[in-house]
Amino acid sequence: MQKIDAHFHYNTSDPGYIEYAAKLNFKLISINIDAGVSIDEQLEITSSMKKLFPDEFAFFGTFSVDSFGTDSFTQQTIDRIDRRYFEAHPQYHMYLQPEAPSYQTQIDARDNLLKQYPGIDFTGAHLASLEWSVDELSQRYESYPEMNADLTDRIGHLQYQSLKDREKILRHFSLKYIVYTMGSSGSIIKNAEESSYTKVPKEQVADTVGAGDAFTAIFIAGILKGIPLTETHRKATEFAAYVCTGKGATPGLTHNIF
Repeated sequence: MQKIDAHFHYNTSDPGYIEYAAKLNFKLISINIDAGVSIDEQLEITSSMKKLFPDEFAFFGTFSVDSFGTDSFTQQTIDRIDRRYFEAHPQYHMYLQPEAPSYQTQIDARDNLLKQYPGIDFTGAHLASLEWSVDELSQRYESYPEMNADLTDRIGHLQYQSLKDREKILRHFSLKYIVYTMGSSGSIIKNAEESSYTKVPKEQVADTVGAGDAFTAIFIAGILKGIPLTETHRKATEFAAYVCTGKGATPGLTHNIF
């Protein structure tokens, strides 16, 4: 059976992944994103892979939004897209394809499929492409109880919405707590009744491996023990900072946390 992996990030000039995928009867579609490897390097890599494997590989390009909101953003972006690709392939420019399905048309088609096959095993990537509204996502959960939504690369959307209305996020996802860890800037924990902010203690950092796990472990332990949120938060932060003072994720512990 011919298969297509429609969400791959090909950030290497090594063709081994494409060759191996072809042996498994997979074709790959790589999605370039403005994160990690520069978008220019991604474009160079994916363009070269497309030339080497025209029938087994395809990719989506992207552009930077660093200058979004400035007067030059629109024209700079159009110039980049046209120069890089669409001057050579004008037939693929979406402005010239009015018959192409819109976002809403594709969402409606997906929902109709779920309605027609209520028992289907379905997981929607990126919060089922409804990351912009937890209300919309919640409506889908009510209409299609068997539907799943993947959080990959969309935690930021939930965080933004929770800052505006934390009770909504807690309610829609049946959460007791929302935890924001912000590295050296500290962390915030919220529930329906209170909010706690804690700074990071100043420590000599040797290794950050395990800090997040340490924070989570102490936070969960404190909540299970019934310790107040602010104290639990402080202890979790202190222990995470302590873990960073030694190499590896499991430094020796000379005292009880609680």
